[in-house]
Amino acid sequence: MDQTKTQYEKRWAALTILCISLLIIAIDTTVLNMSIPSISGSLGASTAQLMWIMDSYTVVFASLMLTTGTLGDRFGRKKILTIGLIVFGLGSLGAAQSNTTSMLIFFRVFQGIGGSMMMPCTLSLIVNIFPDHAERSRALAIWGGTFGIGAGVGPLIGGVLLNFFEWPAVFYLNIPVVLIGLIGGYLVIPESRNPKPPKLDIPGLLLSSMGIFALVYGIIKAGEIGWGAIEVLGAIIAGMILIGIFLYWEKKTPAPMLPLHFFKNQSFSAGSITMFMNAFAIFGAAYFFSQYFQSVLGYSPLLASLAMTPQLVIQYLATINSVNVVKRYGTKRTIAFGLMASGIGYFMFTSISQVDSSYLSLIGPLLLLGIGMGHTMTPAMTSTLGSLPPSRAGIGSGIADTFMNIGGALGFAVSGSIMNGFYRLAVNKGIKTFEFPPAVHEMFLSSVQNALIAAEQVSAEWMHEVSLIAKNAFVYGMDHAMWFIGAFLIGASLVVFKIVPASIQYASDAEEKKDH
Repeated sequence: MDQTKTQYEKRWAALTILCISLLIIAIDTTVLNMSIPSISGSLGASTAQLMWIMDSYTVVFASLMLTTGTLGDRFGRKKILTIGLIVFGLGSLGAAQSNTTSMLIFFRVFQGIGGSMMMPCTLSLIVNIFPDHAERSRALAIWGGTFGIGAGVGPLIGGVLLNFFEWPAVFYLNIPVVLIGLIGGYLVIPESRNPKPPKLDIPGLLLSSMGIFALVYGIIKAGEIGWGAIEVLGAIIAGMILIGIFLYWEKKTPAPMLPLHFFKNQSFSAGSITMFMNAFAIFGAAYFFSQYFQSVLGYSPLLASLAMTPQLVIQYLATINSVNVVKRYGTKRTIAFGLMASGIGYFMFTSISQVDSSYLSLIGPLLLLGIGMGHTMTPAMTSTLGSLPPSRAGIGSGIADTFMNIGGALGFAVSGSIMNGFYRLAVNKGIKTFEFPPAVHEMFLSSVQNALIAAEQVSAEWMHEVSLIAKNAFVYGMDHAMWFIGAFLIGASLVVFKIVPASIQYASDAEEKKDH
């Protein structure tokens, strides 16, 4: 009894350590965006390779979280979190030491494995540490705010580091945070597990992982070789078939890794879908900002990160304020407003962005994006996880995180593919009058960073002209991708009005057992 009381008294300290552990996942999701131009120049990576450097982490992350959430329920959430921190730290060290694109992608996969063990465990531990619904909602809001802030300050941290160090510094940054998470977790985080955990669903793990990977691979490849290519169509169709078989298997197996009966709770299902839609849009667009500010407008990494500061500040304030907005206007209206504001922000950005846009003209769209993002994720996460019984917190938070990260991976792949396709189209059109060697021509097509390097290899009289062609091509591709994202968010806001309940529907352990 005394031990339980002591653990309860340490709940806010435990939340602090859990948020610190979450912080490196959130930062790592976006800190690399600011490093993309440097990595491209250092390793000679193409646009497709850059996308895999970003997406390999997210795909593995999303593919494994259902399983790691179940492992936490079975073997102990604190234990899996600890292992995840260690794996993530080792992956960060390997990524920092990478000297080829393939090596960096490999260690990004390793980071994804560690992150997939950490994220659902931080959520499920919060659900169990805070038994009171009101306190749990506050704790989940803080968790959501931490993730949003971490993702937001990632580019700023990346810019500061790149101003003084080379790009590996963005990975070395993770090591001290991992150590704080390990030491603090040992001291203040209590262990918890499901006393009657389900069996591991190995077929479900294999089917979901292969299906997600094939689908994302096909979408990324489409931006490189076209949507009609056999390789692209084969990968996308295979991915959809595997995911279909996975859902059929989950419906029939007695111990599913994705308990479909969870989705009978409207708060859980609607919140999960909202998180998918929001991540689909936000993760996709984040890829473009650092490249636009650095490779097109010519900002240094530090100046590019500072350019995003107004958005980060307003996003932080909006995240904190979202709890009060939900109390006054309800979850449905708050999320719909956030999605709508973000969508309008992207439309505004595309109407202003040019190769010579002034920074002052871009502040308005950035502020609107911050307001929108801050009013979306935390209410959606609270709706999803606030509806769960504590005994199923691990698998439930794994499902919620999976929806968010699959949405992010697919959004990143789709928007990157749209951008890359239109970029290559514009570059081909712009340089068709120049007689470049095949190798130089391919550099122009591979990425805007490589195009600017190639421009320095041509004659001085052409250098400025072909550089301008590459920059305009990037803006052309980026604008098409952001128009798609903006339209998607406007549509998502309308969907929210249809599916999100006015108040959270709570499920008790007894109700969950009966439903199952």
